Amino acid sequence: MHTFICFEGINYAGKTSVAKMVGAQMGVLYGPRISIRHVKEEAEIHKNPDHLERFAFFVEEIAARSEKVRQILVRKHVILDRYLLSVFAYHNVLVGRHLEEETDFSKIERPDLTLLLTVDESMLRNRMTMCPPRHQYESDPMFLLRVQKEFLRLADKGMSIVIDTSVLTAEETTRIVTEELGKRRLITPPSSPKE
Repeated sequence: MHTFICFEGINYAGKTSVAKMVGAQMGVLYGPRISIRHVKEEAEIHKNPDHLERFAFFVEEIAARSEKVRQILVRKHVILDRYLLSVFAYHNVLVGRHLEEETDFSKIERPDLTLLLTVDESMLRNRMTMCPPRHQYESDPMFLLRVQKEFLRLADKGMSIVIDTSVLTAEETTRIVTEELGKRRLITPPSSPKE
C-alpha cells in the first residue's frame, strides 16, 4: 500500500497551491477536493439552506472518493486537497455540534498524514482582498477563523502537521512539506534513491 496525504485548512491558507506543487515535486497523484461524479451536484447543494443535508452530501462524497483512493493506493501515492477534516470543521461550526461523534467511518479511508495549513487574521484578510470570495463560506473572515479553530481541535496530533502559512510563500511551504515527508519516509521524491 502506498501513502495517502491530505491537505486541510480554511480557504486562503494555500492548500490547493501547495498540494499541487508537492504532488508535482514528489511525483504523486494529486486529487481534487471533490469526486468527479459529485461536481454538478455540489453547486446545487451549496444553495441548500439545510446544513445537515449539505453535511450528508459531503460525507457521501467523501465515502465515494475514499473508495477511489483505496483502489489507487494499491499502485500510487495520493495527495488530496480537502477531505474529511474539511467536512467536519465547516459543518461543526455551522451546525454547532461535533458531527464526527455521530458519523460512521467504516467506509472512509483514513489518511496516513494530514497537513493542516493555517493563516492568521491579518494575512487572511489580505489574501481575501487579492482573491475575492467565490461563495458565502469564503466571505466572512471571522467565520473562517472559527472554522480554523475547529480544524485545530479536530487535528490528530500524531497524524497531523500544522503549518502556519501566514509568513510563508507557497514555495516555502512546499519545501517544508517535502522535507517533512522525506524525514518521515512517507514519500521519496523521484530524484532521490529509494532506501
